[in-house]
Amino acid sequence: MEEDLNKLKVIKRRRKSIVRSDIPNFKSIYAKIFYLELEKRKPSTDFEISLEELKHILMVPNLAYVYSHLRLRVLDSIMKEFNEVNSPLQFSYEIIRENEKDIVKFQIKYI
Repeated sequence: MEEDLNKLKVIKRRRKSIVRSDIPNFKSIYAKIFYLELEKRKPSTDFEISLEELKHILMVPNLAYVYSHLRLRVLDSIMKEFNEVNSPLQFSYEIIRENEKDIVKFQIKYI
């Protein structure tokens, strides 16, 4: 029985990837990932997440320098990209220190 199984040829089939045409043409992968995250939360216009959660959502590398400058570099550049490509979703954010945690409050506008 095992010999018969070893003789079987395994064929991997590649599935076609789903390409969404409704995503604006962002320059960075961070903007695309964040756009998809905002789309998931579409009914709400305000939400809060910790800076640590945001780091995981955007899949930012685990470098201390990147983490400490996340809000200054990545979020500002994402916001700039959203404006440049005339995204149907716009956002603003505010960082609040709460119980020794950085909480990011987002406000979303659907255009």
